[in-house]
Amino acid sequence: MIRAFHHSVPMIIVMVLCCVSCSDSTAPIVEQCSPITMKLPSGVSLIPFSAHQSFSQPVFELGRALFYDVTLSGDASVSCASCHKQEFGFSDAGHIVSKGVANESGMRNAPSIVNAAFQSSFFMDGRAVSLEDQIEDALRSPNEMYATDSNVKQAVMQSETLLQLWNRACGQQEISVKGIANAIGVFTRMIISGSSRYDAFLEGNLSALNAQEQRGKVLFEGKAHCVTCHGGPHLSDGKFHSTGLHTHYYDKGRYYVTKSDKDIGTFKTPSLRNIALTHPYSCFAKP
Repeated sequence: MIRAFHHSVPMIIVMVLCCVSCSDSTAPIVEQCSPITMKLPSGVSLIPFSAHQSFSQPVFELGRALFYDVTLSGDASVSCASCHKQEFGFSDAGHIVSKGVANESGMRNAPSIVNAAFQSSFFMDGRAVSLEDQIEDALRSPNEMYATDSNVKQAVMQSETLLQLWNRACGQQEISVKGIANAIGVFTRMIISGSSRYDAFLEGNLSALNAQEQRGKVLFEGKAHCVTCHGGPHLSDGKFHSTGLHTHYYDKGRYYVTKSDKDIGTFKTPSLRNIALTHPYSCFAKP
């Protein structure tokens, strides 16, 4: 069954956006998760998969296991879940920058991957054009998991569970970082937020939000102009903007990708989905 985690935040603008998976345990339940059972955000009709791959239960189960497996990393110390923690909306809450192998500091904080299936670019600077490319980049990065084809093959071959899952999902396909990334991609596309009270309100249940929350929604969409960047079903326009913080953090953002001066200090608008679970707002969350 699908369950939603409901939290409220005592802010001027209160929008309850819930993390939805197929269970409230560590990850979606493998036996019951499918695109058919997922409750999608209001205004979204399907989960997009990569052009060469559709949903497959065996690949999903493999991807789920790989997402939580630290042996894929170069020193067997970190997994995807190390920086994308479900209890914090699959984000790396509380860290200024995320840590990789050998406790190596990355350049930025790992953002939430909830509803990543619906994004058109990846990383905060948009340098990856597909979810699978983003995952492969993170797997290979010396500051993140520093995986190689050799060590991921060894990790799978030495794990009876992973080897069984790989054989069932991929048959005789050679074990590689790209294959690992594709499997994790199928799992990640199923991490969906779409049954919050906010979604219910948009779908016509006017009692789903209380009076204070409805006033916040009016402010959010009107005078505060939040919706200018945080609009649509994913509460992000997916575009790149500058808030001026790059002058403090010395991170030029998308400029590193385009080399265009107009992109200095611009970053992709983060979604507000699950904001009650992410730092620093998680300190206000109520069970």
